[in-house]
Amino acid sequence: MKNEKPINHVEVEQGEWDKREEWFKETFKKYPKALESRAFQLEKLEYYEYVHAKYINSPDPNDRLAARFLGEQKVKLERDIYPSSTVRFLKKVFDVFSKPKVFSAPVTLSESFPGNNEASLKDVKKQLIQAGLGSCISELEEQIKQGKDEFSVSATIYFKPGEKTSYKAEFKKDEEGNFQFLGFQITLDGKEALSQRYKWDENKPYTAKSAYNQLNGRAVAHTYSIDGQKQSSMSMLDFTDKDVSGNFRIKEFPLDFDYAGQIYDLPLKDKTRTLLSKLEHGILNGNREQVTFLKNGVEETFYIEANPGQKSFTIYNEHHKKITLKDAVSIKATESVIKEEMGSKQTESPNVSSDAKASHKEPTLKVVRNAKKKTKMSAG
Repeated sequence: MKNEKPINHVEVEQGEWDKREEWFKETFKKYPKALESRAFQLEKLEYYEYVHAKYINSPDPNDRLAARFLGEQKVKLERDIYPSSTVRFLKKVFDVFSKPKVFSAPVTLSESFPGNNEASLKDVKKQLIQAGLGSCISELEEQIKQGKDEFSVSATIYFKPGEKTSYKAEFKKDEEGNFQFLGFQITLDGKEALSQRYKWDENKPYTAKSAYNQLNGRAVAHTYSIDGQKQSSMSMLDFTDKDVSGNFRIKEFPLDFDYAGQIYDLPLKDKTRTLLSKLEHGILNGNREQVTFLKNGVEETFYIEANPGQKSFTIYNEHHKKITLKDAVSIKATESVIKEEMGSKQTESPNVSSDAKASHKEPTLKVVRNAKKKTKMSAG
């Protein structure tokens, strides 16, 4: 654990705001200047004021430094919202009498939680941040402060507008007084039977996002070590089989498919190194990535995700309806496909999301390319 980056509470708070900003941007993506709206800027200013007041007098010098920098950003933001110096002055006077005082949160663990192992608590906090559950840290500190030896804390994340994903992170103190992060339970809102518990494993860690992707039926890549040898694989949940604890069993696939090369072979409108790298990274992390195909000057939006069982991709049209690769690489989906899509009724199970129910039997890119080669040979 030596030479590890210390936890910066302002950085964690900023990360939480960044998640809200991404959610807002996705929700109002039809409005390019949504982040510049006055309503959004006012909310951001209020959040910055809160974080600045909370950590500006912190005993941790790194927190104080980060809070000072955040204070500078707060001042710039305030000037943009209130160009008039008179209005800014009146606002400060009003805030003094109307806003409750924010007290700096204690961050010296040895002082706040006497008798506990300070190093183990710092390790647990780092693991929470690594798992994408940094928002649980405040509640974690409160539970320990109350003297609890075993407990859980909750978090809620909206990866999509209106789609609530709940997490319950679990902790326990061992016989030596060290706190351990045991793992977390994830539940998709409105789907009581669709939940999964992930044990925390430093060698093969699952994050809040990768767990969310798996619970939506997508595969996630991991690189880990076995007997000193680096291994890579993709895993996804088997929704037809559960273990004795009620968890869906995990299916493993060797990561022996060249996703980077096959992404490049797609008729993408843009093939810059930055975009190709982003697509590969997102797909290996279990995301359903949006792409734009260009065929004979015609643009069309699709979504792709990894299909390790078929060593290919699963492809969806702009309405997230699964289609074949042959339809996707053509100029336009046929009229029959469009009619079927518009007239079809939703028949999915209430227990499993539409993502999870998608099968993975589309023809692979290799099959399509081989078919094209055979056509050319017969023509020749």
